[in-house]
Amino acid sequence: MSLHGWVRGMFGGLLFAMFLGCHQKTETLPTLYPVTGIVLDHGKPVAGGHVRFSLEDSQEALIVESPVSKEGKFELTTMKGRTKAAGAPEGTYRITYQVSNPGKGVMPIVSRKTYQVEAKANELTLEVGKENEF
Repeated sequence: MSLHGWVRGMFGGLLFAMFLGCHQKTETLPTLYPVTGIVLDHGKPVAGGHVRFSLEDSQEALIVESPVSKEGKFELTTMKGRTKAAGAPEGTYRITYQVSNPGKGVMPIVSRKTYQVEAKANELTLEVGKENEF
């Protein structure tokens, strides 16, 4: 084998090894439905933060979440592994809201009641004021 053939073979092998090492398995997401909404505190939109929806009775490793805009609005995305798409699977959820810049001792707010994502476009209003059951 010539030096040129040997270098070509090594280069091809290196490219193949890089492909195997960098190739990530694409996860399959369940059917997702649009979920948008607003987070209110005593009837007024919150100024940012983050919401995370936890699917009740599910063994699937899904992350369903959204940043909350300075106008209090959110639009959910679902992630499994490195696969991410807009929407959320149908089901019953508990919701956690975290303020934008939590100070010392500021804990996330977890809903006491559950929320339903249905097999359609969903619009939710989340009221996190103290007297509400959020």
